[in-house]
Amino acid sequence: MVKRQWLWAPVLLFVAAFGWLFVTDYLQKAETRRDDQRQVAVERIKRVLDRRGMMIPAVDGSLRNREARTEVTGGLAKIGSAPERPKDTVVNYAVDPDSKAYFVCTFLERGGAFYANRHGTFSGPAESCRQDADPAAVDYVLDTKMTSAGATAFLRADPAFVSKPFIQRKCAATSDDGQLQGCFTGNRIYLIDLPQQEIRPEVSVTAVHEMLHAAWESLGTAERQRLTGLLQDLVRRNPELKEAAASYDDGSRINEIHSIAGTEQLDVGTELERHYARYLHDRKLIVRRHLSYEKVLDDLTAEIERLKAELIALERRAEALMASGDIDAYNAFVEEYNARAPELVEEINAKVDRFNRLTEHTRPDGRVPTVRAR
Repeated sequence: MVKRQWLWAPVLLFVAAFGWLFVTDYLQKAETRRDDQRQVAVERIKRVLDRRGMMIPAVDGSLRNREARTEVTGGLAKIGSAPERPKDTVVNYAVDPDSKAYFVCTFLERGGAFYANRHGTFSGPAESCRQDADPAAVDYVLDTKMTSAGATAFLRADPAFVSKPFIQRKCAATSDDGQLQGCFTGNRIYLIDLPQQEIRPEVSVTAVHEMLHAAWESLGTAERQRLTGLLQDLVRRNPELKEAAASYDDGSRINEIHSIAGTEQLDVGTELERHYARYLHDRKLIVRRHLSYEKVLDDLTAEIERLKAELIALERRAEALMASGDIDAYNAFVEEYNARAPELVEEINAKVDRFNRLTEHTRPDGRVPTVRAR
């Protein structure tokens, strides 16, 4: 009986080996099909862009830029309500040609669209491949390294880039802390349109934050319940998140923590990290941007306080000498004071100005007043 059972061992090993080879071969062929599909999309974009003298996407996904034109005539596909998919490549431009914030996209045979701009390439939802899509949205997708699922959630929310007053009006109902960078409301993402490149990295963090809100809305009930348990455990272990959670009501708390943890916390645990990887190729890149921004503000604040303390010490010493009645000592100190105090005031105000520039659109109540010497 024992010998007969052992006779099955070679058969089972053969079946297992055959199954492994079959699965491996299937996965390799699937990858080849995806590569072929990507190559077809790249070649289609190349032909269109060569005709228009814009840019040529390389096969590896990088782009070689040429001068962008501000006008394109003929050959552009318009996307209407018809079910058939346009065959031509969509070309889109920013209003300002110097920004080079343009992108191209073409439709894939098996659904979806293939995008390319000066930063790279990615796959996204077919409905976002249209002439009226905002090139800035594609820039954020590539700049933040969103996955196809992340790009889909972001682009389907039809991001709008708007002014500070518009953000203040539109986002007031969704923010308890005066958030001025953006919001997700009415199934649409609104982001502030800023000329300052210095704070663009922090706005890109907001773009991901809002994308995660859109992603949360698309999750099923069971998945939300699973994530709710994981996020609640994370909040219990993390004082910073616990403080943030306290500022939201029960209806929005977990949704907000889902976005905050995904963009501001380096360590979220294996299960949550796996969840966020569905939407971001490099989530910690976003967290590092946020932490870097916060560190700049913390360093500026500390330096401003240090310089203010030095200025106050000078003023108090002058007052003490005056109160002592020692005119000679006071007059001797005046020269030192007059040399150092204006320098301190200039240094403080320069750092205050930078702090206020950095926080004008991110911390509405965080503006620091300038100082002057007595």
